[in-house]
Amino acid sequence: MKLDDFNVVADLIGMKKRSREAVWLMEVEGMTGYFAAQQMDISESTVSRATRASVAR
Repeated sequence: MKLDDFNVVADLIGMKKRSREAVWLMEVEGMTGYFAAQQMDISESTVSRATRASVAR
């Protein structure tokens, strides 16, 4: 998925900036949810919910 397309989806579902960046780290950089959460200083559950929300769309 292109970044522009991802941002459209993220905007539609109301994803916050840090969650959005964490999901992007997982998609592009291949990070695990744990390391993306650590990188963005958010909880793993937040990353997990954001990932599920972006995949559901």
